[in-house]
Amino acid sequence: MTIRKGNVSSVKASFTRFLREVRRGHEVIILDRKEPIAKIIPYQEGEFENILVHAAAESPSRLKFLKPKKLSKKTDSLKILLEDRLRRA
Repeated sequence: MTIRKGNVSSVKASFTRFLREVRRGHEVIILDRKEPIAKIIPYQEGEFENILVHAAAESPSRLKFLKPKKLSKKTDSLKILLEDRLRRA
């Protein structure tokens, strides 16, 4: 079995092609800034027979009516973003 790799943007742009690779038995690792974040593996019969899938409680279109919550303390979003990027580099 061969492992294929693709960054988020290439997998998003060519999702069908990556799924075709999975159907052929290959694993696909998705990278975000060279860091592995997910793996798509071929489905094997009987592997997920105990999984329950629940229907959504509400339609996703209702999300546009949600109001953002106010933070209880001041947050420096830029600082947090830059720290995260440095950590990932």
